Amino acid sequence: MAYIVKLLDEFSDWLKGLKDGLTRQHLIKRLRKVQLGNLGGGDKSTQTADIRRAIALAKSLED
Repeated sequence: MAYIVKLLDEFSDWLKGLKDGLTRQHLIKRLRKVQLGNLGGGDKSTQTADIRRAIALAKSLED
């Protein structure tokens, strides 16, 4: 299953502002994997806050 990844200006600005080019490339590669359906895992300690933030960003896309 493939996913559509919408890059918000907030994220794009943050990504462009990264000083470490290698980290930027790793993140871009990771986003490509997400587009292909590989959602991977994550750190459960911030999961609730991350979900809330993702929902708020998704709602902003609907506006």
